[in-house]
This record gives sequence, C-alpha cells and structure tokens, in this order.
Amino acid sequence: MSGAVAAHAAYNGSGTQGLAVTNKIHDDDGDVMSVFWNKNDTTRQLLYGSSIIEIPSSGASTIGFGGSRLFTVNNDIDCLGDMYLEITGALPKYLIASGPLALTQDPKAFALQTFINRIEIQVGTQIWQTIENSDLRVVNSSEMTSDSFAETSFLTTPSAVEDSTTAWVVIPSLTKTLGPHFNKFTNQTEDGYPMAAAPHQSVKIKAYFRDEFPTEIHTAVAVDASSSTPVSITTQEDVPIQYTVTTTRALSVGEKIGEQASGSAISSCKLYAKQQIMCNEEREQMKAMPMGLPKRLKMTQNSYTSDLGSSAIKTIELDHFSLYASHLIISGNAGVSAAGVDVKLSSVELKLNSSSFSGQLPGVLLDSCTSDSLGLYSNKYIYGTGTTDDPIKVDEFGIGTYVFPLAATAFSGSSVPLNRFDSIRLTLTFTSVPVQGSSTFVNVTCVGETTALFRGGAASLAMY
Repeated sequence: MSGAVAAHAAYNGSGTQGLAVTNKIHDDDGDVMSVFWNKNDTTRQLLYGSSIIEIPSSGASTIGFGGSRLFTVNNDIDCLGDMYLEITGALPKYLIASGPLALTQDPKAFALQTFINRIEIQVGTQIWQTIENSDLRVVNSSEMTSDSFAETSFLTTPSAVEDSTTAWVVIPSLTKTLGPHFNKFTNQTEDGYPMAAAPHQSVKIKAYFRDEFPTEIHTAVAVDASSSTPVSITTQEDVPIQYTVTTTRALSVGEKIGEQASGSAISSCKLYAKQQIMCNEEREQMKAMPMGLPKRLKMTQNSYTSDLGSSAIKTIELDHFSLYASHLIISGNAGVSAAGVDVKLSSVELKLNSSSFSGQLPGVLLDSCTSDSLGLYSNKYIYGTGTTDDPIKVDEFGIGTYVFPLAATAFSGSSVPLNRFDSIRLTLTFTSVPVQGSSTFVNVTCVGETTALFRGGAASLAMY
C-alpha cells in the first residue's frame, strides 16, 4: 500500500480526523474546501504595481556632522512602503599622543550607524514619529532575519583600513515587516502609508546627523608599568573605535592616549523607498469614502534616561507612551560595577495603574525566548577572533537587548492600548549597582500601532 493512501484507508469519519476532513461533498457543506482548487485559485487582487525608487532630497538640507538631510516623497506615489537610508562616511583615526605606546584600533559593531542621531517622519506640518538612534538598532535587530542582520552588521562595521564605507539602514516606520514572504494570493498584504487617500499633504523624512567625533580620546584606566599585555581602553560609548594598547609604562588616570590622525566625514546620504501604484478604481474609492479611511500604521515611541541612580533598581516613568503596543524593547549602557564587572539586567517588571502586568520577568528570558514567542528575532552581534583563547565572542552593546511582551504575537489583537492607563512604570533590576558615568543610559522603545484617518484629502492621527 502506498503511503499516500494510508489516510484514506484509515478514514472512518470519527475522531479528530473525522472532525477535520470528509470524503463526501454535500450541498450543505459550505465550509468544506479542496486543497487543490481553492480560494487561491479563485480570488483576484486589485491591480497594482511596485518598484523601489530614490526619494529626492531638498537642496536646502546639508550633509555633515551636526546637520540634517531632508527628503520629500513625490505626490504621484499611491502607497509609500519600506524605506532604506544609504549613508557613506569615514570614521576618525587616532594616534598615540606621546610615549612608547603601540596602538591598534578597530571600529565597533554598527559603527557607521552612529552617524545618524535621529529620523523624523513628517506628514503635512506635523511630526508623526521620531526614531532615535537606539530605536533604529533595536527594532531592526528584532525584525530582521539572521542573514539580513549579519549582512547589516558587516556593512555598518567597516574595516579599520577603509577610508570610506557605505552602509544601509532600514527605517522601521509605517510598515510592518513581519510575515512570510511567500504567501499565496489570499494571504498577501501590502502595508504602508496610503498617499492616494491624502494627496494634498506632503510626506517628508528628515535625517539628523550626530555631532562631530571628539578630536582627543582620554582614558581613566591605569595600566601596570610592568605589563606588556594588550589592554582594552574604554572610551565614550558613542566613539566607534576599539583600542588595544601595548605599553611598558603606566598610564596615568585621565591621560590622553589619542588624537585624530585623520578626520571623520559624512560624504553622502540617500533615501530609497518602495513605491506602489494602485489602479484608478481603488484610488478613487479611497478618496470617496464618506467617513474617511482608517488605516493602522506601525509606530514607535521612545524614552531615554541617563540618570541610573545609585542603586541596583531603577524605575522609569513611561506615562507618555500611548500606542496600541505589542512589546517594549529595553537597551542601553549601565557601564560596570565598582568591581569592574559589566552590568546587565537581572529582571524587569511593568506596572499599569499600579497593577503588575507580568510580575518580575528574568532578564535571561527577555534576552531571547520572548522574541521567539512574539514572532520576532533576537539577533546578536557574534564574531570570532580566530584565536584559541577567544574563538567566538558575543558582542552586545551595553546591557544587551531585552524584549518585554505586551501581546501574544507582535502587532496582534492582544496588544495593549497604553493611552488608557494614567500610570505606566517600568522597574529595572540590574545585576549590580551601576557606576554612573557620562555614557550610561537606558533606552526604552515602545513598538506598536496607531490609527491614521484619511479624509478630505488629508491625514491625521485619529487614535492610539
């Protein structure tokens, strides 16, 4: 007997199999379908076209540290989809200022991405979304597949010998990037901002660049005078350089170890986006809806605090979060403890109107398992040095990236409308008391959706 007929031979119309399938077709069996000829063969989509184009920049914007770049989306686009920012620049190179010291330097992971300070999405005269640098990193690391994340980390981490590097950054705004890419007709969706429903408003994307890198680097690490072992020098977190210093003398605390041998620069910034063109019938129907077109859009909100306090517990107020939120992403840098050990997250607790949402969730759980539960990814920057002592190393920025779930799956109907709560408190418990410094901070990214109402040729944020 062929294995293909085993299910037929065992069928008796009862049990779980009897509830799932039948071998008879009756007129009243409206819920019975064929897997060989089904809705994927009988359902039609409204005609549309799609391509990736460059979004032109405004001549009034400038490229350079402390500057910005403004892009205006053409009004002839019916739906604005995924957006990609291309940035080209050079990192600073440093030299030892004085003394018999040998210096090697390598860019940190995602060094080129530090050129971007924040990105604003503007509709008409209103800023709809502000995406901070930390938001770019953590949202993309949770939504990219492992191969896409690996390619992004490779492109944004240039070699120390390269004078100029080009990298891509996905802008996590307006569109949801989740879901299988090989869906059949009936399960396909095209998410984005429907400009056809608001043709009288302009859409602009503005990228702000970071301030210039410091021309001098100082260290607060003293090295034993008899040591000739390479020593890692910790500098400011926003300086994308990793130092290894070999010395035969002691470094004084606060001694200058480097000054720029060559300057950094931003030479190019371009924006590309998926444009989609609808058929006339769909376009006109969107414009003619008497009550307007409500459209759910992906959105993020941000909370940044640099004051970590003087204990191992930090409570952050998130009352301004108002999205229909599916998860929070916690990241940052808590530095090291007084004993010199890296500080991570031990546990996290969220309270809505003083009621605990999930109790205390351990940091180890939020570091990996919760992402998978939500349908997200928990990508980490992993590399090998090729040495016996350190063949593989996981290099996470600061405390790491922790995903706190508010829903069963990302962007699902089980998300929580945070605007309905007057008090939102997030309590972080660290593995030890962090030593407050100039580069210590905690960033909380709220990820969810908001609803825009397209009516009368214009769009407005109708509800959260």
